[in-house]
Amino acid sequence: MSFSISLFKTLMGISLKATFTEYYFANYQPLVLLTYAAEYNFFELNPNGYHIINLIFHALNSVLVLLLIYLITENAQISFLLALIFSLHPMQTESIAWVSALKELMCAFFYILSFISYIKYSKDGKQGFYILSIILFICALLSKPMAITLPIIFILYDYYKDDLSSAKIIEKLPILTISGLFVRITFSAQESGGAMRLAHIHNVVSDFFYAFYNIAFYIAKLILPLNLSAHYAYPERFSFASKEFVIALLVIAALISYLINFKKIKREINFGIASFLVGIVPILRFTPLGDTIAADRYMYIPIISFSFAIVMFLKPILSNVKNAKKIVIVITSAYLLFFGAISFTRADIWRDNFTYWENVLKTSPNYNNALLSMGYYYLEENRNTKKSREYFIKVINDKDDNKKKPLCITWGCLICMKKI
Repeated sequence: MSFSISLFKTLMGISLKATFTEYYFANYQPLVLLTYAAEYNFFELNPNGYHIINLIFHALNSVLVLLLIYLITENAQISFLLALIFSLHPMQTESIAWVSALKELMCAFFYILSFISYIKYSKDGKQGFYILSIILFICALLSKPMAITLPIIFILYDYYKDDLSSAKIIEKLPILTISGLFVRITFSAQESGGAMRLAHIHNVVSDFFYAFYNIAFYIAKLILPLNLSAHYAYPERFSFASKEFVIALLVIAALISYLINFKKIKREINFGIASFLVGIVPILRFTPLGDTIAADRYMYIPIISFSFAIVMFLKPILSNVKNAKKIVIVITSAYLLFFGAISFTRADIWRDNFTYWENVLKTSPNYNNALLSMGYYYLEENRNTKKSREYFIKVINDKDDNKKKPLCITWGCLICMKKI
């Protein structure tokens, strides 16, 4: 289990007012902090309890996905399939196995419930459901600001149901205003914790192309979840000859083509594609926060719309194939077993700091924070001073990164080296 013990000790000393009026660890997530406090009251530092709560939230979210898709499609088979993909996909493992990812689970819980309430309002016209959707939307934002995209998803749903009008858009102004407020709160929280300053290693041009590269990165991982990592570091250098730049150009070209042909594409496919693209805007790194270019946990909610788009695209194709039902059952079963096997093996990565950083170094062998953490592990826990020195020396000798790495990394290495 990898989480900060200091966080739980901090939670025990803060008031309810401070939870909602102050930032903690460069984030504003008061409902998550309150949940951690409640968990600590029952489990203290026994990790089993925290993992059980995460599993319960994921199970509930899977059921909610089933209900959500059924309300949208009124097709039980598609709903069940998408719920299975949501529950078993290997990219979901981080949000479940990592205790600190409770924010993803809670945000999704309120996010999906809010969407369900809005659909009920759209179908029945009862204002109570709309008010409930707003309350649940605020709860999602208080869990994680990634929920800011939900008002746009509501508009896309109106389009999908051919019920989009100026009145429907005006109706969304209050929740769009709430989203704007939480965007400001999020940037303020990140600035308070120095996360914005960690973004200094890139320029506007590289940030722009990395954002579009990320779209391709996430799509590739969602379709074929191989070489997953607990931490995806930025490429060491950006250049116009790099694969990231070339992929970004291809993505931009594909998006332009999609927009040109938007009206020619079936409405349900557009709904899935547009919902996915809108849902990932907050995590594309147009404005980088921290030192990660991507994370598996960021796909916890967007995987729903992505899977929806894929299924809606394949549905008419398969309907013209002989014995399509048998073929779909065989391929889908194999695919889901593949997902489950990878998810099972990946869960162990979050067992402790060693397994976590060891996994990071497999995909980012020159990532300084991982090297420093492994060096500290061998120094303090394993007592292998020779191995520890090797990791620290790699960080100190990283001349290419001297200008952009935080000074504390070098200081930390030098301090630890004195102990060896």
